[in-house]
Amino acid sequence: MHWEALSTRPSAVIRRSGRFLVVDLQVPHRVLSTSVRNGGQTEHLRHLVNHQSCEGAGHEARTRVIVELGQEAYHDAVCAEIGIQPAEAVVLGTAANMNYAAIASERDADVTVTAAVTAGVQTNATCAGDPAGWRETEDGVVKAPAVAGTINTILVVNAPVTPAVL
Repeated sequence: MHWEALSTRPSAVIRRSGRFLVVDLQVPHRVLSTSVRNGGQTEHLRHLVNHQSCEGAGHEARTRVIVELGQEAYHDAVCAEIGIQPAEAVVLGTAANMNYAAIASERDADVTVTAAVTAGVQTNATCAGDPAGWRETEDGVVKAPAVAGTINTILVVNAPVTPAVL
């Protein structure tokens, strides 16, 4: 894989290749994640992975793979594809294209916070929590039933944070 470095800091490197955006933690971090494997609060992780696990439309084949493998085995498959240890990673999935990931950093005194965010807002931007209004099908665009979407946010802080801060 060819990786593009999006942000290089002493505490973390953010890189992207195709369907994957990876944060490689260079120093120990306390992590709070919703990942199926290694989720919750942990302190042993080395990689935070955001990946395009499906397409905005026509993603049934990939969905079948996820369902057939199960979430934990799919986690392992994603990690194997990008060459990292599953036990050292959290994996987030989304239909959002990693080419549209937003990376921003802010600094105050000695503290720097870097955000890597993906959201499905390429065409019809909505607020977090708003239901999708339309769906692309073989018959064209049709009114969609209310379904959940994703806005994946990874925040990397260069200073230790307490559990209460998380």
